[in-house]
Formats: sequence, structure tokens, C-alpha cells
Amino acid sequence: MNLSLYGPPGSGKTTVGKLCARLLQCDFVDVDAHIESATGSTVAELFASEGELRFRARERAAILQLAQRDNLVIATGGGALLDAANRTALEASGPVVCLRASAATIRARLSGDRTRPLLQPAAAGAEQLEQLLAQRQQLYDSFALQQPTDGLAPQAVAQRILAEAPAWQPQPASGSSPALLLGSGALQYLPRALQRAGLPLPALIVTDTNVAPLWGAALSAQLGVPVCTVPAGEAHKTLATMHLLYDAFLDHGLERSSVVLALGGGVLGDMAGFAAATYMRGVRWINAPTTLLAMVDASLGGKVGVDMPQGKNLVGAFHPPALVVSDPCVLATLPPAQHAAGLAEALKHGLIADAELFAELPAAAPLPRALLQRAIQVKLDIVARDPLEHGERAKLNVGHTIGHGIEAACGYTLPHGFAIGIGLLAEAQLAVRLQLADQALPATIRARLLQLGLPVAQPGLPAQQVRAAMQRDKKKQGGQLAFALPRAPGLVEYGVLANDADIMAAIESVCA
Repeated sequence: MNLSLYGPPGSGKTTVGKLCARLLQCDFVDVDAHIESATGSTVAELFASEGELRFRARERAAILQLAQRDNLVIATGGGALLDAANRTALEASGPVVCLRASAATIRARLSGDRTRPLLQPAAAGAEQLEQLLAQRQQLYDSFALQQPTDGLAPQAVAQRILAEAPAWQPQPASGSSPALLLGSGALQYLPRALQRAGLPLPALIVTDTNVAPLWGAALSAQLGVPVCTVPAGEAHKTLATMHLLYDAFLDHGLERSSVVLALGGGVLGDMAGFAAATYMRGVRWINAPTTLLAMVDASLGGKVGVDMPQGKNLVGAFHPPALVVSDPCVLATLPPAQHAAGLAEALKHGLIADAELFAELPAAAPLPRALLQRAIQVKLDIVARDPLEHGERAKLNVGHTIGHGIEAACGYTLPHGFAIGIGLLAEAQLAVRLQLADQALPATIRARLLQLGLPVAQPGLPAQQVRAAMQRDKKKQGGQLAFALPRAPGLVEYGVLANDADIMAAIESVCA
């Protein structure tokens, strides 16, 4: 895949691009220089002799050819992506970052430069630069990846770009670990990512009524693949929805060799993955999570399934996706409450194995890429060591035993992450009662939940109702609930049994 830099003339595309290429140890191509080398004329000379239209045709041919190559850093001319075909080609080849700079900064950088034909003084005496920036502002603003350059050294700009833009593909630690690609703009270059993973285009996109108008229709048009849309929400995570999916798979002629793409949050991924696991005794699937919660947790473990009236995820399987494609750009449409819900799972991962992540996790969106990767890595490491939950993977259940009980007792009207956050606090109280944790731990967790905009209680919810819902939980040993309990940030103990009085006291601490 490639990395492309776009932006106004003088925003630093060539200088920064060369630095990025050096750090990535790949080739750098400046599109204007590429054209000049091929023609033996400067851009200014080509504008003068051929006119802008002919130059743009040369530019398009060069970009379409470069986009077919791999492992390049490409710097385009300032007007190159006014052409939609150029933009589509570059976005399909990898992330595109738009560099930004103020008119004053650009003017200072280009002082005395007479090689740029569109930046000479206008006839009326006004600077052409201001006109150019105003005309193209909407285009520049439309790129998801933005990098300001005012007041920054080129090296700093390059380092910031490389911290956010290139795809992160951790090496699977075991044969059961799913391949993961995390990259801004990844859905734009999905065909290339699938090709590199040895996967065909999906035969069908499965999404829900929330995601379909935001991302489903555009991805369907981009790939030329039909869409099956199911009702959104935990209330529809049922066997009845499975029948809808099986019918859609048959109607679209899916075969054993077909691939299904799930585009949505954790609930949608669970359903589409379970349908893929059971249709024709199993077909491959790709998970493209569209929520923070799904990116850091639900998309990664290979657990798929549906709920029953008696409890959550009671019917399911282990069926890891062939590839997880996480594109943080889609989180731009995530409601604030759903962002906070995702933070609860990220906080849980910090509580399990990364005390610094637990302490540093910020409330503001977007979550910095480095912290997103760390939250993901915690789960990847545990799943790699225990893919089928015979031991250590039970740590990932911290907060979930009481949390799932709260979720079920609320009739699944409470966002999953909210229920898990409350569950973390309740299970910390239980750990204190069992003398596994310091008395200060619940207060520490409570403070972090509040800082992240998460609830710390569900007042008025009958504790006995929560306890009854927990009794149908899968996490049992010899008929008794087995808890994963926090001992300190970064340390969790699993397989813990507790008496009913202590469990009820822990539930009442968050339901009173």
C-alpha cells in the first residue's frame, strides 16, 4: 500500500514526503517531478506551452500509473485531487493525508518562487494564493486525515503522520489469531488489503439500519457488492435475525468459497459472524467494525453468537474472521455515548494488563492511535495464548458477569459499554470483600469511569433481578459463577468463586 500527501502548494508535501519515505524505508515520488522527468520540461513550462487542461491530463495518467504500484510515498500537486478519478485512485492505494498551512505560512515558504504557475499575482493585484485557498477549502476539508504544518518542523510533521496514517498490521501470534489491519481510510483501500491477504471481494455486505446509510451504501457502490441490512440493536440479536441472514445468503447465491463482510458494531459482528459460522457448515468472513467498542474488543476474539430470552450469547460459536479491517475514520459518525461505551472496554483492557493505559485513557474523541493500538494489543495477546477460553482468556470477562446481568435486567436498553463499566465497579467491590484488592480500588475505578463520561450506578434496578439474570451466565464452574476480578490496575484474577451474600452486596453497591 502507498501513503499519499495532498494539500495546498507550499504546505510541505515534497519535503515531508521525502522524510516519511526515509522513515518507512520506501521510495518517494513527487508527481510534478515525475512529469517533469518524463517530459523534460518544468511544470511552469508545460502550463505555458500546453495549457492547464493538457497538464492535468498528464497528471492524471501519472497518478493512475503510480497508484497501481506499492510501497510508495506519493506527493501530489496542489490541484491534482480536484480530479475525482485521481482522488479515487490514490485512496484505493492507501491512506491520503491532507497537509494544511495558513496563507501567511505558505507565502513565507514560497517567497520568491516563480516556478508555480497558479501562484503568481492576479491581474487585479490581489494575491492568487488567497483565491486558490478559498476555492479549494471545501476539497481540502473533505479529507479525513488532516495534518496542520504551521509552526512545525518537517521532521515533526512526518512523525505525526506516521503515528496515525499507515496501516498497523500486528503479526498474528498463533494460527487461531485473526489477521488485523488497523488504518485510517482502510475501507477506501479495502480491495488492495483483501488482495494482500489472499481474500476475494466479499459476495455480500451485512450491515444494520444505523450503519447502512452512513457507510454501507458507499462501500457497496465502491466494491460493486450487494448489501443485506438487518435491524440494529441488541434486541434483534436473535435466531429470528439469523433466518433473515440465511435467506439473504441463499438469495445471493453464496457458496462454501464465498466471503461475507460484516460492517457494523459488536452486535452486528456477532450476528454476521454466527451466520457465517453456521451457513453451509462455515464460510469465511471479514469483520469491519464501525464502533470503538467493536474495534478494541468485540471484533477480535472470534466469539460469535446470538442471545436467547433467557440470557446473552447463549447460542454461538468460535469462528474468527479471516481478516479484521478497522478504519478509525468511520468513528467520526459515532455518537458520543457510543464513544464512551467503547472507552469502557478499553479501560477494561488497561485494568487487565496495562496500568498506564488505564491511567492515561482520555475521554475526548478521537482516541489517539497509539492508545487504540495498546487497547487492541491486550486482547490480541490474551486470545493468542488462549483462543478457546480454557484458562487465561477468562480475564477478558472482568466486569462482564455482573455487567451482563445489569444489561439483561435493563432489557438491553443500556449500552453494553455502560453496563460493563458499572460491572467493573461492582466487581471491584466484590474483590475488596474477598480480600483480593485494596480498599481504594473501587474509588480509583469509579473516578476513571466518571472522567470518561460513563455511569457508575444504575439506581432503582432491583438487585435480585440482576442476580437472577446472572444465574443464566455461561461463566460457571460446577454450577457456580466464576468471576474474573480486578486486583489492581494491570492485574486481574480469574476463576474466582464467591458466596451469594458477597455477590448481592456487590450488585447492591451499584443498584441502590
